[in-house]
Amino acid sequence: MGPETSVIRQIYKCCWPTCLVSGSPEIHEKISAASGKGVVVVFATAKGSYSYVTTHKVVASHRAAGDVTVTTHQAGRAKISVSFAKPGARVIFFGTE
Repeated sequence: MGPETSVIRQIYKCCWPTCLVSGSPEIHEKISAASGKGVVVVFATAKGSYSYVTTHKVVASHRAAGDVTVTTHQAGRAKISVSFAKPGARVIFFGTE
């Protein structure tokens, strides 16, 4: 298991998810309001580019695979931009090494 497993396990125990569901994209945010650590998962059922601003502030360090850009938005929140060439998912970890 990587270091993100421990962080995500702690986050899932301490905070409720914020979700945009039943659409494309479908976005699940699980970020601790206390630490700014957690995960955002973006699912798309069609090709396209999408943006999302987190509900909670996030720590500066993040990891993601695929076509993902994370920038700082107002009040320490993250603006996440993702692109999909076909249906798929992107996972963005905040606060992992």
